[in-house]
Amino acid sequence: ELDEFENRRYLIEDRRIRLAGTTAWATYRYTVEAGPARDRLFASGVGTMVFQKLRGRWLIVHSHTSAGF
Repeated sequence: ELDEFENRRYLIEDRRIRLAGTTAWATYRYTVEAGPARDRLFASGVGTMVFQKLRGRWLIVHSHTSAGF
């Protein structure tokens, strides 16, 4: 969905990655800025992604973000 915004900046910080067999998950904090200067969007929050290794490739099987932190 970020592709819909012009002049976007997405920053991920405080990444923590854990691995258990063929499952991995990551937690992180993010900030995003997007849109034209006169109507700029600012948001920040936390996120989680869950990955599964299938046929030798890591795939995202779940992604969640919560804004307002």
